[in-house]
Amino acid sequence: MKSFRDVIEPHPKIKEGIINETLFVADLIDVIENRSIEDYKDAKLFFSYTYMTNGLKNLLRAVHLKILKDIGPPIIKLQSPFGGGKTHSLLAIYHYATIGNDSRNLLPFIETIPNIKLIAISGSYLDPLKGRKTPDETIRTLWGEIAQQLGGTNKFDIIKENDSRGISPGKGKILSLFQGIGPCIILLDEIVNYLSKTYGVEIYKSNLGSQSLIFLQELTETLYSIPHTLLVLTTPVQQQEEFNDQQESTIAKLNQILGRLESIEIPIRPDEIYGIVSKRLVKKVVDHRAKTWIISHYFKIHNDIQKEIPSMSNFADYKKLMDVSYPFQPEIINLLTKNWTTLHSFQGTRGILRILALILTNLWNSNMEIDYILLSDISLDSSNLRNEFTKHFSSEYDTILNSEILNPTSHLNAIKNQNLLQSARKIAQVIYLSSFSKANVNRGISLPELKIAMLRDTSGSLFIQDIVEILADSLHFLHHNFGRYLFRKKQNINGLIHDIKIECVRFIDEEFRKQIMLSLGNEVKTIVWPKDNKEIPDEMELRIVIMDPIFKIEARKEWLEKKGEGFRIYKNAIIYIYADELHLDRLKDLLLTNLALKRLKADSNSVNYKDVIERRLDKLFPLIIHYVKKIYSIVYDGSQILYLQAANSTEEKLTKWYLNELMRRDVITDKIDPNILLDLLPEKGMRILDLVELFYLNVELVKVKSIEIFELSIIEGISRGIFSIYDTEKGYIKKFGGDFKLKSIGKGLILNRAFSPSESESVRDQKQDKKIPKLLNLEITELNAGHLNEFVKGIINPLLVENLNVSLTINLYITSKEDIPNHLIETTIKETISQINAKFRVISSKEE
Repeated sequence: MKSFRDVIEPHPKIKEGIINETLFVADLIDVIENRSIEDYKDAKLFFSYTYMTNGLKNLLRAVHLKILKDIGPPIIKLQSPFGGGKTHSLLAIYHYATIGNDSRNLLPFIETIPNIKLIAISGSYLDPLKGRKTPDETIRTLWGEIAQQLGGTNKFDIIKENDSRGISPGKGKILSLFQGIGPCIILLDEIVNYLSKTYGVEIYKSNLGSQSLIFLQELTETLYSIPHTLLVLTTPVQQQEEFNDQQESTIAKLNQILGRLESIEIPIRPDEIYGIVSKRLVKKVVDHRAKTWIISHYFKIHNDIQKEIPSMSNFADYKKLMDVSYPFQPEIINLLTKNWTTLHSFQGTRGILRILALILTNLWNSNMEIDYILLSDISLDSSNLRNEFTKHFSSEYDTILNSEILNPTSHLNAIKNQNLLQSARKIAQVIYLSSFSKANVNRGISLPELKIAMLRDTSGSLFIQDIVEILADSLHFLHHNFGRYLFRKKQNINGLIHDIKIECVRFIDEEFRKQIMLSLGNEVKTIVWPKDNKEIPDEMELRIVIMDPIFKIEARKEWLEKKGEGFRIYKNAIIYIYADELHLDRLKDLLLTNLALKRLKADSNSVNYKDVIERRLDKLFPLIIHYVKKIYSIVYDGSQILYLQAANSTEEKLTKWYLNELMRRDVITDKIDPNILLDLLPEKGMRILDLVELFYLNVELVKVKSIEIFELSIIEGISRGIFSIYDTEKGYIKKFGGDFKLKSIGKGLILNRAFSPSESESVRDQKQDKKIPKLLNLEITELNAGHLNEFVKGIINPLLVENLNVSLTINLYITSKEDIPNHLIETTIKETISQINAKFRVISSKEE
């Protein structure tokens, strides 16, 4: 799909990145006095970038009809909110009055325009205290300005005295001013601003403000007697802007004066803002086919998820809206018009245009390949765009933006997955931008509306919902009211949780171990977080050892092979579980949150959060269990490292999960086929306990769930005629037909391969005739004294266990660079030997 850069060509200033106040802030006097940019001064450029709204068309037609045919009221009041297109409309009338023969090319819906006398006054430029000086006189009043622009000194002389004394000239003199002028248009901009200033200028027992209102009343009444003359003035919408008492009073009086006479024109209707944006910011569409394809593609996505998104009164018209507002998603413009324009400091249409221009400039000059600019594509990382938003509200919200969303150390950084983090930042910024509106009903954004803002993300609504839940559980100033998410200056419960979590950090290891213990189950004996390998018994019984995260899997060999200072015998009886540190921070954060919520629950001052706390605790429990399994998913069985997949079921206990997974992978078994034992039997048979011991000694063999498995296997083998048993004490072979317990059968049972009854006696005789040694004398050399413990544990102890008599002759060969202390021989050695009833003699002694 093509980038929007390949589909449209924006305004040249946008491509250059030059977005300053002059681009969208038009001023009538600046244009007339040649101080404005070409976009406003040049009629051709002005109309090429002007979206001809119905309101503007009707206005120009009404002006033309009055000037050409003297049809219609002589007064037009332009009424719209601050930045609602009033000045732009005055500029359109100014160019209409001055383009002459170019009218047919620039305004094809207008006939030939006659020569028109144009008077343009902006209340922002008038100084009622000092007036305005010209080479011939000083003009102090509104009527003085009109007279001077109508005819210079000749006309000004008619009302000169009235101007100097600040007294309204009356209808007669006003009528004289317009004699011989012909078609005339008077443009009055910012008249309320001017009138507010005039109340401070005293005139006898009155003031200039009162006289100016009298003049406006006399002027508007007189204009009905003057053909082909029109007064166009701008007034704000009183209900939509903030004014002081003086301004409120002025607007009310002005409306009272104009109320009976004027025609009210609203230049911009709400539904026309989309076309204005496109016309003002986009010079032309260079690839109409690509534009059509992109709009159809996104409209189809809208159509596919209609059940998940807000209902639209006429969904078919929405596609037209997408076409008009391209490259912007209509929701961007909706947000600005419905929310941001309600703020008193926001400059209506010009404010919208400026923000959209900054968005377009930033994306145009970025490396992002975007086909369609969605609400979620607005990035507040850009300082110029961020400042354009944040200047309208208090600094606390700027701080929230930095601490919650933009700052690298924000609470969102708990999300380690970069794609997820990027989506979370986008959603958080959309919520943030949706949080500002004078009308509380529009504040915030719903989950369905967020899905529209993230329309490009085809991961599904569940993905977006999951992220919103993460945000709701992480951010400190994000609130959820009546189905809408928004940021507020008031801290939410997460702030309280955060403070308590800091206090609970010292308990995190204890809580972690406690949570593992609660998750264990009783299927297998388990040791949790042994401090050293001495805590792990060396027995023929399966054990799972869950290691403390401080012990790394790289040291697994030492834990497997050693028990204290000695060597571990039954290595195949242990399964070690090591921690995957990837999710460790996430789990610790969940555990800290769990601790904090429990403390809040116990705090009587948190009663207002009771439902939220209960909901969060219920949601945390399965999540904690899930992360315990995700972390403890690395298994070392003595021969290989296995990585388990965390179970979806949180109800399954840890030991049961490990057993099921390892049995599925044939690491552990709960049944041994007799033939497996048969394969391990030597021709002459083997002691049963020695055979069983093989499975606990050799890590290459399968691990057995319990020793009873061998009993069942041998019983089955006997019943199937595979095994027979030789009893060394009774000296004959017999078959077991019933159960027996390995722990109670003694050490004299030998498992043999089965043979026929006729063979039994001969085998028995062979066994009886076999010479069994009664004495064994071993010479062990080069034994380092440092390995004496291993020698005793590994050799001497097993011999003693068999009730064998063992005696040793030890030859100590002692050398030293220094003299060997005499007390070691006389005291330590002699006394110890005497106590243990042994003997010794010195074979040789050499002095250097």
